[in-house]
Amino acid sequence: MGGRGVDNYAPTSEFISHVEIIMAKQKMGSLDRCVIHTHPIELIMLSHHPEYAHDEMMYTQMCWQMIPEVRAFVPRGIGIVPYCMPGSQKLAKGTTEKLMQYDVAIWEKHGAVATGKDALEAFDYIDVANKGAKLFLGCLASGFIPEGVSGADLLDLKQTFNL
Repeated sequence: MGGRGVDNYAPTSEFISHVEIIMAKQKMGSLDRCVIHTHPIELIMLSHHPEYAHDEMMYTQMCWQMIPEVRAFVPRGIGIVPYCMPGSQKLAKGTTEKLMQYDVAIWEKHGAVATGKDALEAFDYIDVANKGAKLFLGCLASGFIPEGVSGADLLDLKQTFNL
């Protein structure tokens, strides 16, 4: 770890994942040139939840239901890469596959990854998704299961915004 001008500078241990993701995105004609990997607390917490950790549809749906912006700004949803060794080829391959289908990839019990044309766009995918997870977990911590935005209203959002 480190940066320019630091004697012990080394790329991130996730370098393999980042390069493979961008290469795959370029191959499919994407304009994405930035990969963000971060550790959003609530998305990670939700990846520990036994009912959501292994079900991408449920995980995504719960985040979408908490606030309309998640449905609007993360329209392809959230993919889950099952836990594997950080920095591994298995993690790189799984992440690349998920980001071909989803806006955000969750590294189970580890972090999140997204791509974008620039760092701000890539970060926004993760940040907005995390708001949905934070709201859901906050409701659970307050002692109730959230009602969430209805399925009909989510469908209306999808149709209205061509998602």
